[in-house]
Amino acid sequence: QSGVAERERRATESLGRLCGREGASMRIIERSTNLVIEHNVSVEPLEKWYRGHDKFGADFHIIRAAILQGNNERLNAARAYKEAAMKLRLDFERSSLILRKSLIEFAHAAGWKEAVSLIDAYPALSGSFTNRFKLYIRTCRDHEEGKSAEASSRLIEFAAQEEVRMRNGAGNGVETGRREALEALQRYPDEHGLPMDPFQGRVRAALQVLRRSDTSRQSDLERKFLMMQMRGEVDPLEIMLIAKEVAEGEPLRGLIMLEKAIESESLDAKHRNTLKSSQKALFGSHREAIPVKDRRTLRSLFLKPLILVDTNILIEALKDDLLREISVDSLGSLDWTVERAFHWMLRRRKEEGRVLLHIPTAAKGEFLHRAKSSDSVLRLFDDMYIDKGMWSRKVTTEFLEKRVQAICAVFGGWESSNSKGDDTDVGLDAFLVRHRDVFQLIDEQKRRGGKAPQRTLINGEDIYPEKGDRDIMCEAALLSSTSINNVGSILVATRDSDFRLVSRALEEEYGFGVVGDAQQLNSRVL
Repeated sequence: QSGVAERERRATESLGRLCGREGASMRIIERSTNLVIEHNVSVEPLEKWYRGHDKFGADFHIIRAAILQGNNERLNAARAYKEAAMKLRLDFERSSLILRKSLIEFAHAAGWKEAVSLIDAYPALSGSFTNRFKLYIRTCRDHEEGKSAEASSRLIEFAAQEEVRMRNGAGNGVETGRREALEALQRYPDEHGLPMDPFQGRVRAALQVLRRSDTSRQSDLERKFLMMQMRGEVDPLEIMLIAKEVAEGEPLRGLIMLEKAIESESLDAKHRNTLKSSQKALFGSHREAIPVKDRRTLRSLFLKPLILVDTNILIEALKDDLLREISVDSLGSLDWTVERAFHWMLRRRKEEGRVLLHIPTAAKGEFLHRAKSSDSVLRLFDDMYIDKGMWSRKVTTEFLEKRVQAICAVFGGWESSNSKGDDTDVGLDAFLVRHRDVFQLIDEQKRRGGKAPQRTLINGEDIYPEKGDRDIMCEAALLSSTSINNVGSILVATRDSDFRLVSRALEEEYGFGVVGDAQQLNSRVL
């Protein structure tokens, strides 16, 4: 990790020198801006350029926000992102993604009141966030304002709603269901890289109320484990025995106990490795009972993400390969775009053995259709000049078929015999309708380009994602709900706004995440 940080520091310095040169070209400024937006790096010469040439534009505020974030001025960074989003109001996708950054910065800066106001002011944005995130923000706001009773009531009410929603007839009591919902909330900040306090403190207070009335053996063991943690006691054997007994009834809870113990600062390396071995063995015994979507916090097991690659990533990768083939120097375009960086990083992480890649049936079918001939592929380059003579000499039918199959091999590899399903398997229509406002705005923006997008008709409105995207959502949801060997999470790699603008809602509802650039990918992998 230290090597990665050093390389990033040197790259940022080089970027600053390029932007700080007298008469820096617009091409350098544009590409540098894209890198800042993707990686949130602080480049002060770029901010100086925008201050002198375009200080009223959205990009100036985005560059400034990245610098403020790097200086740990997170409240001001949040406000700068918010200002940028306001200037992008006509671009719903970009505006929403920047507003999301603003909200995350408000959370890290404990700017709870401003975060709640932002959510309330933009209902469509609210639809792109999960109910848990909104609960997190509002609970922290209540705590900040001294409304402890309201915060506790909000949490318990949410837990009660979850208990009713998730009750499956397995015989679990109401208190047990609510306790499980609260324990899932307690893990929420850790799962999403958000500040632990004051949210976890309020959840612990609500849990204590429920535990005092719970006299089960499971609760006795949990209380004993909590007391050991509070006293800073380190006894790997005792911890292992408690976790093992808890796991007999609730495997995930036993594994999470071990995860908490492993993360304890009071453990030395020897004891930590002992507990890691115990956790691995315990997981092996109960793996089939733990679906992939419940494994995200079990970081010590070093399970791999399984990434479903969407058509737009395959198309960009094919275009990049062909550009390098027909260029004079075999390098292709030297423009470093967000799209190019993303598919390169996917390749790299697969080669390193950090991820598993899979091309869903729907994505592969669309990719093969769009790359069926030299002429159809040439139409994918309508945004750049291509030497037609060089193209016809190089891109023969046989050559194209080899390149297409090579792309499928690079971005595939993992296959499942049981990963297909239709929309009714996961209740996708109901999910999409709940986020109607988001999809209506996405549809309006897609249609502004002059070409009618392929959409799906639900309840008389053809504003919802096309069948191929729906199939990928369903496949990801089904995979998340099953137990897969050596897999710790399901991700969809895509640049499509139909996924990206409801990514957190998809994760809350179905347990799979969405990554749209190299930075998001690395945050899930490294």
